Amino acid sequence: IDPTFLLNKEQWETFSQDLPENINEPFIFIHILKRQPELIKFAEHLSVKLGCKILMSDQRDVFKNAIKLDKPLSPEQFIRAIMSAQYVVTNSFHGMVLSINLQQRARIFIPETAPARITDILDNFKLNRLCQDELLSLEEIKSLYSYADKKINEGRLSARKYLLSLSEL
Repeated sequence: IDPTFLLNKEQWETFSQDLPENINEPFIFIHILKRQPELIKFAEHLSVKLGCKILMSDQRDVFKNAIKLDKPLSPEQFIRAIMSAQYVVTNSFHGMVLSINLQQRARIFIPETAPARITDILDNFKLNRLCQDELLSLEEIKSLYSYADKKINEGRLSARKYLLSLSEL
């Protein structure tokens, strides 16, 4: 199991910190490692459909209706941004893992580089639906994540047992 999954939702919430004060309206959170035209197009369409501004994890000036940041988000604010977003759009492995762990509505784009790392998790947790453009309802998210949450908890317990066994050596 990826170490990002070792903490549960409540532990990530404890780690998170408030977002900057100028983020005071609903937003879509975008975390991209490399530009993908289809991701940009989807995010722009989603912003209009949901009536939300866009918050990017970095300060790239990609979107017209982006929330401007004075400085990059801290790791703690990054977690809060995923937790607070109306929707997450990402092509990043850790953006995907945190969206899953925090049970957020998300659209995952598969990057050209290292796609197996993302597709393996989506396949193993039966979350391929996150790769479709059709918007997820809140009810669908609960249903979708129930199997994944069970598998993540099993992996988390197994990893903790393993780590504890190492400390006994």
